[in-house]
Amino acid sequence: TIQTDPKNAEYVVTDGATRKIETYDAGDAQTIEIPDANERVEIAADPLASLERKTIQAQQAAEGRQQLAVLAAESQERNLNGYSLNKQLRAVLRQSKTADAKVDAR
Repeated sequence: TIQTDPKNAEYVVTDGATRKIETYDAGDAQTIEIPDANERVEIAADPLASLERKTIQAQQAAEGRQQLAVLAAESQERNLNGYSLNKQLRAVLRQSKTADAKVDAR
């Protein structure tokens, strides 16, 4: 059984189940990690740290733009001739329906 624990704002597994614990890491998720208040104060106080952070963010943005351009090109290449792809898929579907109908008729 699972019960709510309003005091700690979570669920408590009491019987017949196991609790799955998942940790979150911004690096693994490839997302931007937002600095907390202490880090913001340190960055604001140290111009070199601020410059380093801006440089890293600019590099990450450039890599992201390159990856996005590659994905857009791949998508455009795949979807370039939708009519012929659809025609091929419909032909395969007709063949499989014909084969199924022959098997059902026997």
